[in-house]
Amino acid sequence: MNNLRLKSAAKAAVAHVMAPLARLMLNVGVSAIEFAEIARLEFVRAAVAEGAASTPPATTDSHISVVTGLARRDVEPLLERLREREATGDDDTEVGHHRAERVLNAWCQDLAFQEDGQPARLSIRGGKLSFSGLVRKHSPDPRPRTILRELERVRAVRRDPDGMVQVIRKTYAPQTFSPDGLKNLAQQGRDHLETLIHNLHHPNRALYQRRVINGNLTQNQAAIIMRFIALQADAVMDTVDSSLNDPPTDRSVVPKGDNAGNVRLGAGFHLIREPIEEELDLPTATASPIPSRKSKRGVKKAARERRGTKD
Repeated sequence: MNNLRLKSAAKAAVAHVMAPLARLMLNVGVSAIEFAEIARLEFVRAAVAEGAASTPPATTDSHISVVTGLARRDVEPLLERLREREATGDDDTEVGHHRAERVLNAWCQDLAFQEDGQPARLSIRGGKLSFSGLVRKHSPDPRPRTILRELERVRAVRRDPDGMVQVIRKTYAPQTFSPDGLKNLAQQGRDHLETLIHNLHHPNRALYQRRVINGNLTQNQAAIIMRFIALQADAVMDTVDSSLNDPPTDRSVVPKGDNAGNVRLGAGFHLIREPIEEELDLPTATASPIPSRKSKRGVKKAARERRGTKD
């Protein structure tokens, strides 16, 4: 493909992805100038990574200036900012895995806090087998009530009348504008884009990716199918979660500790709905959730019977 056509298609794709990001930035008060500064920093980061991987390495200010289109005088302060972030630990790529999520994941995976293969109901205070004990074991933040309030806020856990707490959703997904909600958005958005971009680069070694859409549904049809998809997806994702967190034994390597592996693997699922409704109040479905599919022969037979009735 002509390089100009490819560049034009890439710019159009970025603009398409940018549309919801621009709305998000406006909603949280980030200006276009601030956003442009973020873009400049990430362009320099990408140029450094690409240059370091080349032979011979090409990470000079001049090279970065050429490939990014930035003035050479602007490259040095951006590089300095990147080095400062790495030195202070502010450049964490594992956003989204904060204290509340770590505790919820541990509750769902640590066998000590399981009962019949499911997260056990826990008392808030007590010994090792309590919510406080769970937090002490799996979170650097020693304030269990703060973490409990956060998990209640995102409706991942609930308190029962007897004072016990239990998991009602195994995934942490903040639904409001909050620092944690934005971190979760960033991690999931990055994961999705990384998969799509990898598949462009390596079509012969593509990661699994599939999307199905019908753009001609009524409001009630969409509501019925959304419920069905959510139920099916929960069942599939529970199975995937079990596989990921109870992996098969790999006898080809000798474990060197709890973090012997270096591959991060996961799967994500999200619904697509356009137009998006701010307060989605799904109508009550009166029909069966999903009609059973008939064979072509059965459909033709039913059509003949209807014609015969009319005659």
